[in-house]
Amino acid sequence: MKYRSVYGLTHPLAQLLQHQFAACWTEAAPDVLVPVPLHRRRLWQREFD
Repeated sequence: MKYRSVYGLTHPLAQLLQHQFAACWTEAAPDVLVPVPLHRRRLWQREFD
């Protein structure tokens, strides 16, 4: 998905991640998840964060 721009996989992946987060964080779920942005040059190279 990341390197071949297969965007049709984003929704199934999001569902799997949501299920896994719910299974792992049953008692002490985080209040927020914060992404750490890439440097502009690295973002340009990868096209994804």
